[in-house]
Amino acid sequence: MPQPRLHHGDVYIAQLDPTVGGEIRKTRPVVVVSNDAIPAGTAGLVVSSRILTDQVRAIDPRRLVQRIGWLPVGIRAEVKAPLRATFDL
Repeated sequence: MPQPRLHHGDVYIAQLDPTVGGEIRKTRPVVVVSNDAIPAGTAGLVVSSRILTDQVRAIDPRRLVQRIGWLPVGIRAEVKAPLRATFDL
């Protein structure tokens, strides 16, 4: 299966199992936070969701099940601030 073309702000459903310790498990929505230059109703969610910026992890694109939407620029900007704090940028 070809790997999807990922774009900053895309929202996908991803299979996050298996996990270790307190990592988030199950099939969950994920937000692409990598820069577009790295190859590899808005977000498509039915219920309100929180973006857990303290649960950042790299995943293989094969874990991505389906693209369900994208984050508007304003929400992407809101996500960047806590990511900067998490990574001390």
